[in-house]
Amino acid sequence: MKILWAEIICVVLFSAYCGCSSPEYFAVGWKDTSLIPFKPDKIIISSDIKTKELRIKIENTTLEKFSPSSPDSRSSFSIFGFEKRITEKLVLQTLEENKNSAFLLIRFEGMNMKCVTKSGKIYQKFEKKLVDFNSYKNAEEIDRTVIFDATLYVSGFPSSVWVYTIKIENCFDNNEIILLLADAIYQSLKKDNIFIF
Repeated sequence: MKILWAEIICVVLFSAYCGCSSPEYFAVGWKDTSLIPFKPDKIIISSDIKTKELRIKIENTTLEKFSPSSPDSRSSFSIFGFEKRITEKLVLQTLEENKNSAFLLIRFEGMNMKCVTKSGKIYQKFEKKLVDFNSYKNAEEIDRTVIFDATLYVSGFPSSVWVYTIKIENCFDNNEIILLLADAIYQSLKKDNIFIF
């Protein structure tokens, strides 16, 4: 039990460090970024246990009302904020459902962000820690896409390690979206029997 709590504390501290160690996080933090308040109409999830790929697509009719040139369509994406929120959500959710068993420690690696136009042209590829989607004022309508690898450490008997490639389309750093993504990832991983309970 002591080991379990020690691991939980380490996860929380690691998440807090990741969320606050970057000056970009403070400059364009979650609370300070101008976001479009909306709820997704649909979240489409598809996963492949063989290739360890999880695809998530967010559909919302509200997005059609905004163009990239609209001042109200500002949105940024922070690795640190995303990792912090997803990690905390997944760890807490796993603990709630499996109080006396395993829990999930998720670590994000190889983050690859890109903006692609509807015609399929890659407008710009990102490998930095912050993406400002509002910088494409003259581009055609853009799909916000984030691709990253998540290394999942599942404690239990036996413990296991999985590397999942996750692709998120129409991504906004909206708090509600982050929580829904965490739920979607968690449920998909459960469906694929990644958790050892």
